[in-house]
Amino acid sequence: KEYANFMDDPRYLIAVYKGANRSKGAKAPHEWMPKFKPYLCSYLVDWVYGKYEWNLTSSTAEKQFIEKTLTEQKCFQ
Repeated sequence: KEYANFMDDPRYLIAVYKGANRSKGAKAPHEWMPKFKPYLCSYLVDWVYGKYEWNLTSSTAEKQFIEKTLTEQKCFQ
């Protein structure tokens, strides 16, 4: 409940069109990604930060997808 209502960090609350919000829902990155390609790296880094900061677990599929996408998108070069 605290995580769902946390608004002190801008990484957790991003203004989007309602259609984007509805299509994402509660999906993890391996189930949904933003269509705006220049934002993919930031989205994934913020996702991982949130998981770490809130001590949340990740599925194997989620971890593998994130690692693969960060590498393919050359996010850290």
